[in-house]
Amino acid sequence: MAKKRRHRKSEETAIRCEKCGKWHRFDSLEAIGNLSLTIKCDKCGFKYLEYSQQKIEVIGKLLDKDAHYKDLVSAAKFEEANQYLISYMKKQMGITVPSKKSAEKIPFQGKLISIQPRIRLGRSYDQVAHTGLIACRK
Repeated sequence: MAKKRRHRKSEETAIRCEKCGKWHRFDSLEAIGNLSLTIKCDKCGFKYLEYSQQKIEVIGKLLDKDAHYKDLVSAAKFEEANQYLISYMKKQMGITVPSKKSAEKIPFQGKLISIQPRIRLGRSYDQVAHTGLIACRK
């Protein structure tokens, strides 16, 4: 039997922990505004609200003052813009950017025969994530 998807309430908001990737759901933006920025992720202990607030402030500064960043965003080069943002946060502002755990490498020997891409789309139909299935033959 297919698993039923939980429908989001129209007011519900979620913030993703930049360190571990866990989504923290809240009833509304107002509920988030009433929280302390020092709240920690219950999975990894990272202060995700504080980091998100700092990131938003840096994005605002860069959009106002940095022509290169503004050009990257205008040209929809979001991956490059994000790398520029992270670099700026580390070097110029001294903000510690969380490192994500790298995927464990699995030893492989054989011939790759196909890759089946799968793209997950959110409610707004923006690209959210790429994953895929890989078929191999020894």
